[in-house]
Amino acid sequence: MSSSKKHAGFDTERLRNSLLQKHSYKKLLQTYSSRFPAIPNNNTGLFWDTRFTKEHGESVHHMEIDRNRFVSTFVQKNTKVLNLGSGGGMVENMVHQSLGNKVQWTGTDITTQSLNSLRHQFPRWSFIQTALEKLPFLDKTFDTIFLLEVLEHVSPHHTFHVLQEIRRVIKPNGRFIISVPLNEGLEYMYPQNPNAHVRVYSPKLVLFELRHAGFFVEHVKYLTAFPNMYRVKTWINTIFHLREANNMICVCRPQ
Repeated sequence: MSSSKKHAGFDTERLRNSLLQKHSYKKLLQTYSSRFPAIPNNNTGLFWDTRFTKEHGESVHHMEIDRNRFVSTFVQKNTKVLNLGSGGGMVENMVHQSLGNKVQWTGTDITTQSLNSLRHQFPRWSFIQTALEKLPFLDKTFDTIFLLEVLEHVSPHHTFHVLQEIRRVIKPNGRFIISVPLNEGLEYMYPQNPNAHVRVYSPKLVLFELRHAGFFVEHVKYLTAFPNMYRVKTWINTIFHLREANNMICVCRPQ
């Protein structure tokens, strides 16, 4: 695809990573202004309701199962958990299978139908329709907060507003667990953007945003999307590093 057909927002994404490599943090922060071109944001409640309906019954990718299994281990009984962007409820299902209602769970999304479905599946849990930029919760409410496969859907000029809201509602010793896609080749697919992503993340850029927003990153885990023989290929890849990671999970605490 010729560069003329690619959106200028990709130039801004490359600029961010370039400034980060040069340690030009002041200039880097300026690129989060709405004055800079951004990849068009097509994320709406209707888009995701349609998407989740289409995905219903489809097989779940091995990497997605691996990610959900890993993050679910951080949920403990008798704690307050917030899942920002519950989507089709994959994490909810996994946690409910292991802990039932022994956790006080709140999920959010911008959808309507999908949230109603989750309310029906988990009647003792709370599901709220809300945007991320202004969360309807009191300060220091939650022990654990998830933001899984969501930040890449947030326009850059809202990124730090969202992260600051999360820091506001998490308890001082709480855990914030976030995952983002890596190396998906979004620019080369454009204008096809089936997942409505608006960011092109590198590991260093994810860590910069988290630290600037006031989070200490305790642990980072990388996953790679192998379509078959996932366990074997993952084990081989951890030794020989044959393929780049396609997903990054960060376990954080507020500073």
